Amino acid sequence: NGSLGPYLAVVAGLVFSGLAAWRLRIPVLGRILTAIGCFIGVTAVMNLLEANLIRDLLRLASDTQHIATGSDKAPSAGSGRWILWTNGLRMALERPLLGYGPDNLGAAYREAGISIDRPHNEFIQIAASLGWPALLLYVSALVSHAINFVRTHKTVSAFECGLFAIVLTYLVSSIFGNTMFYTSPFFFLIFGLSVSFQKFRYGCQQYREEPCTHHGYNYFLINEQKKAVDD
Repeated sequence: NGSLGPYLAVVAGLVFSGLAAWRLRIPVLGRILTAIGCFIGVTAVMNLLEANLIRDLLRLASDTQHIATGSDKAPSAGSGRWILWTNGLRMALERPLLGYGPDNLGAAYREAGISIDRPHNEFIQIAASLGWPALLLYVSALVSHAINFVRTHKTVSAFECGLFAIVLTYLVSSIFGNTMFYTSPFFFLIFGLSVSFQKFRYGCQQYREEPCTHHGYNYFLINEQKKAVDD
């Protein structure tokens, strides 16, 4: 309730979790609705006490108008993020192949009269620091994972939906934030775990008709074992 980016990310994660549980008939909808109810309750209490969220939403509306109209106030939009984003994109275009190097944007930002050394947008940060090919590979991995989730969505478990919801929530938050040593490693661990489950699930669908070993796994036997555990 004190920062709009993470708040919007949590909203996205809760909405996805609720819709997934309802659409896929996963028996955790009651728990998710309880979490959503607690989230709404905490939001109401916090904004009765401090009203930070309401101020942020009103500011978001006015900042969007400043950007759309090209106002002199546009650089300060998004708590100063707009000027960080525009300069970050400029840097990414200046060195499109390899970028400025990991965590190496501070000097370029200082030349633009900005004391902050990262763009507060992880996608722009990757493009400016590592180059457009790196961003393309990163986005391709995310899109590939989303496609695999859609392909196997009828058979995913509540745990797998939870992992995917965490990935989605972090990505929404990353649009407004920076990589940090106490957050990003956990994201990549969870992202890798989510990808591994989907690869396993997709392999089970491909080879469920007969025993088959693929990449060291017997998908037929493992799937049968998982069914027994689920039952």
